[in-house]
Amino acid sequence: MALRILTMLVVAATGLGCGHAPPPDEEQPSQDPVNDVEATDLFRQGLGMAGAGDMTRAEQYIGAAIVRGYPEERALPVLIRICVAASRLRAAVTYAEPYLDRNPNDATLRLVVASLYLGLDEAVKARRHLEQVLAVSPDEPEAHYLMALVLRDEVGDARAAKQHFARYLELDPTGDHHEEVAHALTRIELPVPHPAPGSAEHDEGGEASGDEPADTVGEAETDTSEDETQPDDHPVPETVP
Repeated sequence: MALRILTMLVVAATGLGCGHAPPPDEEQPSQDPVNDVEATDLFRQGLGMAGAGDMTRAEQYIGAAIVRGYPEERALPVLIRICVAASRLRAAVTYAEPYLDRNPNDATLRLVVASLYLGLDEAVKARRHLEQVLAVSPDEPEAHYLMALVLRDEVGDARAAKQHFARYLELDPTGDHHEEVAHALTRIELPVPHPAPGSAEHDEGGEASGDEPADTVGEAETDTSEDETQPDDHPVPETVP
């Protein structure tokens, strides 16, 4: 599958047009017209239908081509584009998930599925797929970008989101999202940690507020007691009668 399929999906969704139904007086065949059609011809006809805006039949023909043996790795991106163009995100996921089960290391398709789940407002599933993408392709900038969005907007983990935003800029400093990410990094405010009582940070804070440390007081008391009980180095001689 081609890289940057996520961008390809967006372009396809706007460029393939809208579906339309056939005229009501059009003569319908009495049997399934694809029964005797080869997989390659089905795929080619499906492309033509998609180009004409008939997304419903295009999906059927491309799907049938896959069933008849057309290479799935070539047909599946087209099928997903068609589903996205028809706003059938759930159907696109349904087509993609079985392929991922058989090809778990296909990070490109998994990234697409993650974006589809985000479009379906299913952030938990999107995050799971993004974690798998980053496990296989840790230097995939788009995965870091999407993970940052999930962590910031859905999970509320600003610290982790900032790390992924920063990593995106490291990997793709002039990428499609670089201005958005740079702006986001300046706006993310990390929570100020409050030291727990008894910690070194907490003790230092006490000194700064004017509280005298306990060990200093103890030393002062010890010095005083030593002065009071100091033995006499020069005893007074006894009086001779």
